[in-house]
Amino acid sequence: MPGDSDIRDVFISYARADNDARAGRSEGWITDFVATLQAEHKAATGRELTCFFDQEAIESGHDWEHRIHHGVASASAFIAFISPNYFASPWCRKEWRSWIDTEIAKHVFSEAAEPIYIVPVPGLTDSGMAPADVSAEIEKLSQVQPPREDFLRETPPVVSQLRKRQLQPVHDFYQKGREALLELDLRKTLTRLAAKVQGHKDRVTAAALADHNTFPPYNKNFTGRYEELRNLRLRLMQGSAGVVYGIQGLGGIGKTELALTYAQAYAGVYPGGYFYLRCEGMASLRQAVLALGEHAPFHDAISDEERKLEETHFRAICRCLQRRLREGRGILLVLDNVTDERLVSRQQTEELTGLDGERLHLLFTTRLEPPAGADWMPLGALPEGECMELLEKFRAFADEAERGAAAELVRGSGGWCWRWS
Repeated sequence: MPGDSDIRDVFISYARADNDARAGRSEGWITDFVATLQAEHKAATGRELTCFFDQEAIESGHDWEHRIHHGVASASAFIAFISPNYFASPWCRKEWRSWIDTEIAKHVFSEAAEPIYIVPVPGLTDSGMAPADVSAEIEKLSQVQPPREDFLRETPPVVSQLRKRQLQPVHDFYQKGREALLELDLRKTLTRLAAKVQGHKDRVTAAALADHNTFPPYNKNFTGRYEELRNLRLRLMQGSAGVVYGIQGLGGIGKTELALTYAQAYAGVYPGGYFYLRCEGMASLRQAVLALGEHAPFHDAISDEERKLEETHFRAICRCLQRRLREGRGILLVLDNVTDERLVSRQQTEELTGLDGERLHLLFTTRLEPPAGADWMPLGALPEGECMELLEKFRAFADEAERGAAAELVRGSGGWCWRWS
């Protein structure tokens, strides 16, 4: 991992083919844009915007791993210059995939990437056009380097992910060059972009400081389930009077992994803390919550006298939680492996959600069948494509024959590739 001296505000991801120096200019178009953005940021904030902006050619995967991957990991935000060339570049696709993992690690999933749309891509913003069809259109426009199979496999997920983010079109800049950077409309875009990059940096810093107990580490090779992460976020945020939401599925299917990754990805939303509570064999939510009393900030605020009785101990913990909630700090409690449905009954959960139903979220995992009318998230096996991506994170496939053998293994496992993570 990068040291403090390697930390950058933003990683610049772009296709080298889009940064040519036309019309006799010594600098490329992307170079001009980045320089102007840095000037705009300094004018707005009074401080330098540090960028990882690599302008050397990438020779190999080994080169990318040691130079670019660490650059992505060092950044607080990510700016991608989107064009047909961007999709056609295997290195840009690698950078994008690496950033998605980095967003989770930095607690800002789906927040800290800013796509700058410099050259129109047919169908990219048309949600009615299948991502695979968009990939086919890009292939017609671009000089896609072999292996073509990699392009057709890797491009649709990037298309899908970009559609969920706000694309900022600046086509005039790319058509006109440097002079467009002086125009009022584009300068307004640059000002907004500079402010957003600073905001992302502040959120990364705040999220890293979020309080938590002895929370099990999430799996850094987490792959797929991105839609499930977003859906969990929406479901928990839509509640207004006591948010309790469950992940239900067979043992070992990845329920706990998803819950832990959710807490990691969205820690910035819970500055009051995210806490892990083991619930196996427990019939009382109070019994599970008492474990919070051993967490240092809670422990120091609870007297020995209050600890003598379960009732007074529980109330003291609630007092600590409510103090954080009153300060406007959201809190997440992950209740793992609930084996008794009484633990998540309204009668028990309202003792906690009654403190502040909008800011205190309860997320539980269970093998239990949901009761009638319950809206829990059922979790099944990973799709084949996501299983393959998970395997590739451990070791890149040497060739198509090895990829084919891995695909056979995945199909034979029924998608239960989580066992290898």
